Amino acid sequence: MGNYIDNNFDYNDRITADNNFFIAAALTAYDGNTEIIEEARYGELTVDHYGWGYDENAIGSGGGPIEFHYCTDEELGFEPGPNTLIYPVFKTSLSVVTTWKKKFKCIDREDMVIWGDYNSEKAQQITFNFRMCEGHDYCETPEEIKKWLAGKYILLLYNQ
Repeated sequence: MGNYIDNNFDYNDRITADNNFFIAAALTAYDGNTEIIEEARYGELTVDHYGWGYDENAIGSGGGPIEFHYCTDEELGFEPGPNTLIYPVFKTSLSVVTTWKKKFKCIDREDMVIWGDYNSEKAQQITFNFRMCEGHDYCETPEEIKKWLAGKYILLLYNQ
């Protein structure tokens, strides 16, 4: 059983790294392979800001890509330091994070910002998306990419 306060935050409240917001994502097949599995010929796990209400005089949505990097042991809390934003990982999840730690993608703390929600007048979200390779000679066909994606998952690691 839990309790919460409705409308505790509104779209003016920024959730940032400065108030303990952290999120990272990894693409994996849960097959025990600890190495990065992404290949340009299939596509890439990307990170974007997406939102609406940025301009009070316009209707619509916008956003764009966020630069990312593979997380360091410090960012994931294995070697605590000034760049550690994540809370200690639950013991029940530690083996999962340890196994696939090389695959997690992190974003810089200045881009770790969201606000609002689905029903807000204004909002900004962070999204993780798999973008299929297209428009290059080295790309696999969409059918081959979908076949490769079968059994793959996006793992999210975040503070709560």
